[in-house]
Amino acid sequence: VDPGCGPVSRDWKRRLQLTPKSARNHLDRMAREIACPLTPLQPRLTLRQATRTFAATIDQAAHAAQCRSWAEKTPLHLLYLPEISRDIEGALFVHVLRQGEQVIASTLDAHLRYPGLPFSSPLGYLIKQWNRTADIHARYMGQPRHHFVFHDRLTANPAGEWERLRHFLSLDPRAGLAASSHHAVASLEQEPWKQSAVDGKVR
Repeated sequence: VDPGCGPVSRDWKRRLQLTPKSARNHLDRMAREIACPLTPLQPRLTLRQATRTFAATIDQAAHAAQCRSWAEKTPLHLLYLPEISRDIEGALFVHVLRQGEQVIASTLDAHLRYPGLPFSSPLGYLIKQWNRTADIHARYMGQPRHHFVFHDRLTANPAGEWERLRHFLSLDPRAGLAASSHHAVASLEQEPWKQSAVDGKVR
């Protein structure tokens, strides 16, 4: 939502399910980055249109790369699970959970090492945010299209957790964990704090 709009303006846009201009611009930029530019005819005025255009664009990019599926890992999408379930056919959800103390320590460490990047929230806010997300995750436990991966179990038993995840995603039983990803999993220019998280090693 445009930060210049007041609460009343934001409220009517939200109730009408309109896509904010900033989100439409972001969608256009994402499409250019993956070399699947949007055409003026692709609708994205409403949130449902924008979501379906987003999914169709990623489908096109995956098809061009000879992939039959794709993963999207934006953390804030946790807040939009009902909309994603409604608008992206066949979507599966993998919840990756880490102990709250570790998440907050990692966030504070990134703030100290990369000043000026979006990690400057007060400690109390970070705790409330983690508790809120944990509550959302809990609502989906046991639901058929949702799978849970716990960080401590993953690091203790990568092969066993991979087997569970592979079964949930209906992947080829012969597919193993690669030593490193051959896909770009992070933009280190934009996300320098991920320097040690792109080599495929589970730790």
